[in-house]
Amino acid sequence: MRLHPIKILLVISIAVLSLFASPLLTAKNIPASLNLDTSLPPATAIFIPFTSDSILSPMIIKDLQRTELTIISENLPLHSPNDVADTSYRSQGPDIAADYLITGATTVNNAKIIINYKVVDIHSGQIIANEQHLILDYDDYSLRYGAHRIADHLYEIITNSQK
Repeated sequence: MRLHPIKILLVISIAVLSLFASPLLTAKNIPASLNLDTSLPPATAIFIPFTSDSILSPMIIKDLQRTELTIISENLPLHSPNDVADTSYRSQGPDIAADYLITGATTVNNAKIIINYKVVDIHSGQIIANEQHLILDYDDYSLRYGAHRIADHLYEIITNSQK
């Protein structure tokens, strides 16, 4: 009886596969899954509500608190955006359990709201971002949209500078 070449190839393939598969199937100390978490711990940011603003800051804080970032916005060791210009806040470094400082101000110009904000690395004192954002209309939709965009941008600034 003569075997067809395809059958011979099939039998050899099964034999070779069974040689490699049998140790894997009988191994008892192989972990079911590898948990390789190479991410950095979440950053902590102090958010000083923007000067001349009572609408945008709470929305931005709320958005940022929905991320893995830790946002401190109450009982702050820094009380005003002027503290950012003063380098004395860096001397409090070990006392401040945060990595970043977010501060800014809003101004109204011809029914347009202009938001200037900064992100400062507390440990080095470097300004990571000094941005300006313009909201065209002073209505609920524009304010909410602007707050979400600013929160998204702040999140990107902080998480990218962590890497």
